[in-house]
Amino acid sequence: MPLYSPLYETRGTPISVLIFDESYSAKNPNSLINRAVRSLTYEYVFLLSGTPVYNS
Repeated sequence: MPLYSPLYETRGTPISVLIFDESYSAKNPNSLINRAVRSLTYEYVFLLSGTPVYNS
């Protein structure tokens, strides 16, 4: 997470939908990005990943 991000300004403000791209970086519960996302208040969240899905 950059030292400055617009996400910091939304803390305490309810967000209807949070769309998080490259969500693999937030999987680690000890990471700063994980703590930043969890500090936000949102109703729905979509976690996007660059990992392709293959049919077998």
